[in-house]
Amino acid sequence: MIASMALLGFVFNACNNELEFVEEGLSNGVSFSTTRASANQVFGLFETDFLAGQKIKAGTISIWNDYDNVYVKFATKDGWQIRRTHLFIGPKDILLDPANGYVNKNGSPKNGHFPYGEYFDPFVTEWVFSLPLTELYAMFGLDFDMEVDVCPVIAAHAEVLKQKADGTWQEETAWGNGNKFVKKGNWSMYVEGYCTEFPPEDPPTPPTEYTLKTETGWAFDSDDHEYGGNWAKYIQYNGEPLTVMILAGQKETDMTVTLTPAGEGKVKMVFENIFEIAPENDGKWVLQDVKEAIKVQGYATAPSGNPAPGQFTYYKGRELEIVVDAANYYGIHLDVAKLTYK
Repeated sequence: MIASMALLGFVFNACNNELEFVEEGLSNGVSFSTTRASANQVFGLFETDFLAGQKIKAGTISIWNDYDNVYVKFATKDGWQIRRTHLFIGPKDILLDPANGYVNKNGSPKNGHFPYGEYFDPFVTEWVFSLPLTELYAMFGLDFDMEVDVCPVIAAHAEVLKQKADGTWQEETAWGNGNKFVKKGNWSMYVEGYCTEFPPEDPPTPPTEYTLKTETGWAFDSDDHEYGGNWAKYIQYNGEPLTVMILAGQKETDMTVTLTPAGEGKVKMVFENIFEIAPENDGKWVLQDVKEAIKVQGYATAPSGNPAPGQFTYYKGRELEIVVDAANYYGIHLDVAKLTYK
């Protein structure tokens, strides 16, 4: 998508050093990404912090390639959102030569003139840009050749915002963490460290045969919280955020479930370190291949006696993030297994 936009310059106050600088608007003919999904194959992955206001880790900048394209991903976290992006990717000497228009005569970036970018309304938390490798290699004066690696620099800039508790917005300028354009002055940066990478041969075919060591799992917070009659466990919940372990076959694991208030008499449950059956999850805990692998029951008072998970009513399914009715006690039962591919 090619857009012609005339945008007014804007001023950001960078936190901590009261730095103020004006960025130029997007020039006519700026290119916009048409890619919204990342590649299936990831080679040469390089990541760096996405810094807002110089010191706030507002997310990550990721760079990688497959056999056809190079990708740059802007991703925010902790409530930060993206309003506008500016991106340069290519040879370092092209970026830093004032004659090319990406920096001024003092070396400071004119990020409004970077060749790629996009404006978002509403705001987003992720932007993925792709560039054909043929175009990237042409910038280096080369024909695309998987036997030859190139190492472009990336200047990744964005306007980011975060809504405060009082409803107002904190606005910052953000850059991918790397080398400063200039030693003195503004803190804008470009990133070095990524180089194209191609496997010497096609990746091996993923294994298809596997075994499952099945176990029964229960959420656990105290040895005192047993139904009685067998080792089945329940947990107590007081309405505050709570993370508890999931026992499998009465043994400790790295599986957890986190409970948080969800408002209007509801509780959110998020299960971690539990996966689906797939080659990339070899050696991990997975849900068994059953329709209702997770079962939840709530209680007003502490339960007793042998539980019947098949009759639990608060939730039955396979989702790893669920919302259930609030209760003082919960029985959380899982059908899990340790996955091993042959």
